[in-house]
Amino acid sequence: MNVALKARIFSSKIDVKPYLLRESYRQFIETDLSEIKIYASWISTYGTQNRKIILQFIENATITDINSNDPSCSRIEFGNLLSRLNQIKTIKSCDEFFVESLINYYKSKAILFHELNIALFFIGALEEPNATGDFLDLLLKVDSSNEDKGKITQLIYNLVKKLPLYIFINENDKEIIKDQLIDKLNTFFHIR
Repeated sequence: MNVALKARIFSSKIDVKPYLLRESYRQFIETDLSEIKIYASWISTYGTQNRKIILQFIENATITDINSNDPSCSRIEFGNLLSRLNQIKTIKSCDEFFVESLINYYKSKAILFHELNIALFFIGALEEPNATGDFLDLLLKVDSSNEDKGKITQLIYNLVKKLPLYIFINENDKEIIKDQLIDKLNTFFHIR
């Protein structure tokens, strides 16, 4: 089986045209974007509900391509692609952990939420750590009390602390995100 056939099989699972999946694979093997930006582009193209399937497709397509009679890359390049793919899989696992933890909290407090907003916060903070406070404002309900906002922000802070350092674009991004969250906590609890 080749990548085109894999695209046809996976496209039926998420109701997209096979050429779009083939194009995503082509972009994956040709891009020099960071892994978080690749993952974010897949979410923006296919939606949060399909992020697991897209990653499965890219992984299957890569393995199929490696084993084909006419592969797209050299063995060395495939080694680099597999390394990037593992990084994206780690980001997806962190994304699922982060989103699921917040969803469970929201459900336990009977707070309305949208999974998309939580996923976009996670991706946005990783892509643009200096804008974490702005992303948090978009995530939190305007009519929530400062105490509720503070509790959610504290939970997010604790979740960020658990994320592995290597999923961040720059090694100081995790500290930037934590600092932004602390600033928000100080605002919510009027500490200065």
